[in-house]
Amino acid sequence: YLQVALFQLNIDGRSRTVDSKPPGLPNALPRIINGDQEIEGVELVLNWTPIDALRFGALTTYRDTTSTWEPFYNAVGDLVDSEVSTGSTATDYTLLAEWYPEISNGQLTIRAEYIFNENTREDDPDLIDPTITGLFNDRKELNARIGWESDDGKWNAAVWGKNLTDNERIV
Repeated sequence: YLQVALFQLNIDGRSRTVDSKPPGLPNALPRIINGDQEIEGVELVLNWTPIDALRFGALTTYRDTTSTWEPFYNAVGDLVDSEVSTGSTATDYTLLAEWYPEISNGQLTIRAEYIFNENTREDDPDLIDPTITGLFNDRKELNARIGWESDDGKWNAAVWGKNLTDNERIV
């Protein structure tokens, strides 16, 4: 089946932290500024079950955001007057597969999912490019789980792993 959700969200008085260097200060310091945002988008969910014991799925979201922020001094000391920014969602999707093979003494579930999120913070003009490895990396995460539950539901066991591809990134 295919599921489609359209959404619109208005946020008044949203706060965000920026690095700000007002006149007279030698270094930029974190500062909280306020603004308004309008977010519109669509979310698509696709689930396909070719047989009862097997399911494939995909999820993606597209967002278009318009933000208006109060004036502030950026990290290099330039006045940013009533910043208006627009942007679309970065590439973002999740793929999954689940298999429920029949076994004689319970239910076995095998699941794998791949998550990809493009990191667009590297394009933020208010950030000074640090030399921290992994700060602007995309999220590329493979997760897996194998679980068993007894027929009577009294016992279960599972082994799972997150980020099996060892994708190094800083959130």
